[in-house]
Amino acid sequence: MNDIKRPEIIHCDWSVQPAKRWAVRALWQNDAYYLLPPEPVTADLLTPRPNQVRFVGVDVPLGLPLAYARQVSCDSFIELLPQLGQGEWGDFFRPAETVLEIDLKRPFYPQRPGGTKQKHLLDRLNLADMDQLRRLCDRATADRRAAAALFWTMGAQQVGKAAITFWRDWLQPAWRDDGQNQLGLWPFQGSLFDLLATRSVVVAEAYPGEFYHHLGVDFPRVAGRPSGKRVRVDRQRNGDVLFDWVATRAITLSDRLMLLMRDGFGDTAVGEDQFDATVGAMGMINVVLGDRAAGEPCDHVLRLIEGHILGQSF
Repeated sequence: MNDIKRPEIIHCDWSVQPAKRWAVRALWQNDAYYLLPPEPVTADLLTPRPNQVRFVGVDVPLGLPLAYARQVSCDSFIELLPQLGQGEWGDFFRPAETVLEIDLKRPFYPQRPGGTKQKHLLDRLNLADMDQLRRLCDRATADRRAAAALFWTMGAQQVGKAAITFWRDWLQPAWRDDGQNQLGLWPFQGSLFDLLATRSVVVAEAYPGEFYHHLGVDFPRVAGRPSGKRVRVDRQRNGDVLFDWVATRAITLSDRLMLLMRDGFGDTAVGEDQFDATVGAMGMINVVLGDRAAGEPCDHVLRLIEGHILGQSF
């Protein structure tokens, strides 16, 4: 990174609900990254700016499960992306309402709960188990459980409808408007630092849940009460962990962000989103400063089709 300009870093905690989309920005100032307090995601997120490199992380899947991609003859996610929702792919973004509506070109299911089973999805997509609907990077690791399968749109962990909103309403329009080839999608178009050196906006899949163990964040179970990122006192305790981590890095925090961290991001419903956006920005900084490898996929096919989660080890 010494030979290119330090990028502006933005981590977006994404949601189907616009009110729960929060971002934390980090600007390179005085030889350190300066973190701003969380703010709602703005419409110009993927808009290039003159003489500025913007590195955007979103906790949304980017890419397709290999077993599925092979059935639809997809050799490149970014080549297929502009076609989704158009022509023969016109129903792709419409979750199937009935079992018979599930199709290789309409794979999201179900639109709503009630009599739905994962087996319906597997049978209609000609797959044997749910792991075939997970990318390699979605599968369980020593540090976290398996992520939800992309096309299954039920349950607290589901990511399908969030992926639909980001791909259709944000990524596709930015891709269509990118006449000067300023938008880069990692890792599909090359290594992270090559993209940061040649593009104005670089987008990567980045999960706070992956960064937790990089930064020392932990949510142990506590007898007699709920625990986790939704609990203010647990966010507050981990704020102290993050202060210790920041103290050893080229990072400074805005006064407002320090207050929020000490306060556990308050008692509102967006406290967990603001916490995760903060962790996400710090995790991205960790990669940009070289203290954590980006996690470039070694397999060429997986890089072009499945993508990868920023900072995840193989």
